Amino acid sequence: MIDYQIHDISEKHLKFGHWFLKYRRQLIKLLAAMLIVWSIITTGYGIYGFVDYGLKLAEENRMLAEMAVNSIDFFSFKQRHQPQPLIITAPQIINTGSGLYDFMAQAKNPNKERGVINLSYSFVSGDYSTPVSSIVILPQQTVFLLSLSNSSEKRLTGAELKVIGTQWQSLWNRTDVEEVEISTSEPKFQTGLGSSRSWVSFLATNASLRNVWEVAWQAVLYSGKRVVAVNQIISEELLAGEAREIEISWFEKLPKVTQIDLVPIVNIYDPNIFFDIPGQAGELYY
Repeated sequence: MIDYQIHDISEKHLKFGHWFLKYRRQLIKLLAAMLIVWSIITTGYGIYGFVDYGLKLAEENRMLAEMAVNSIDFFSFKQRHQPQPLIITAPQIINTGSGLYDFMAQAKNPNKERGVINLSYSFVSGDYSTPVSSIVILPQQTVFLLSLSNSSEKRLTGAELKVIGTQWQSLWNRTDVEEVEISTSEPKFQTGLGSSRSWVSFLATNASLRNVWEVAWQAVLYSGKRVVAVNQIISEELLAGEAREIEISWFEKLPKVTQIDLVPIVNIYDPNIFFDIPGQAGELYY
């Protein structure tokens, strides 16, 4: 009889071995059952995912088909966001004597957020056409379309305005129109001795924090409801906070003036219209 000697095996190990041998078949069956359950779960999840993908794919195809039928109408979108047209009065001709004529019309921009970056135009009277002029019109601003000192040997009467092109400020390119606050006050009409020269003087104030290289000043004079004179000059380097007296002259005899319209025009869409002075307090804000 062979004598087996077992060393270094505890009673705990012997009991575990006995238990394992006794329940080995049950353990194998339990492990097999667990594997079967795991297979059922993973297979079921895979089938669910496949079915769900199929349903979602069908829904996506339906949505794509609807998008193809109901595509975005960019034309209608553009039409809805078109700026309102300018309100322009009938043009007038002013005979200033010696075969010279001034043309004038009033233009109002009714839009609150869209400015006219450039409006190019000319006046036509019979077979006579004025040179092409251009102007900037800010949102809700009213300006005058002018063409001055046009010479014609033939007497000019009726006139038409020809708009050559209008460039609107885009929807996405916003410009703060309140950056420049230029106002006029204390307008006075005066006539020199012998009526050889008449002029309008007024106080121009730049109430903003920006220095402006150039400001165009339009002046329209009325006698009652009739326009009797128009003119436009340009002043340079109007500093922030500055108040300056401006004069606009006419070297012709003018009737009694009862109303003066003054319009300052600053092309805020040109970034080069502003300038800074080294050490100026206004630089702290920009």
